[in-house]
Amino acid sequence: MVVSTVDKYAYLVERIYEKTLSSELSWADSPRKGAFLTHVGGYRVEIYTELRGSGDEDVFISVTNNDGKTLDSFSDVDLADSIPRISGFRSYFRLMNDLLKRAERVSSGAEKVLDNVLESLGVSMSDVPERKIRPSDEIPF
Repeated sequence: MVVSTVDKYAYLVERIYEKTLSSELSWADSPRKGAFLTHVGGYRVEIYTELRGSGDEDVFISVTNNDGKTLDSFSDVDLADSIPRISGFRSYFRLMNDLLKRAERVSSGAEKVLDNVLESLGVSMSDVPERKIRPSDEIPF
């Protein structure tokens, strides 16, 4: 069976998201402003945003080698016709944007601080219930 590149992109985003949620990936600031990086399988994976000509923001993921050469790069636009398999997300833009925000929190240490405060209150991370998410088509504007 041949797997398409776009299917691989989608699955890569989902796996990185899951590994970030489970604290299996560590994120750091990237030299690129507003970007964050992690290392996976000997490669550097970076997540960042760029503005399109229309002024809309796209979320990008790039993979580079040890020499800093970009080997592959894609954005949420490449996955615009796909729906994430991770519940609570109706588009890859939303999933990748959430991943970017989580990477920023891990990189800044904010996530660890929040964990420490909750633990100081006697809360184990396994006791924190998952919040209910309202489907985006029901969110009032």
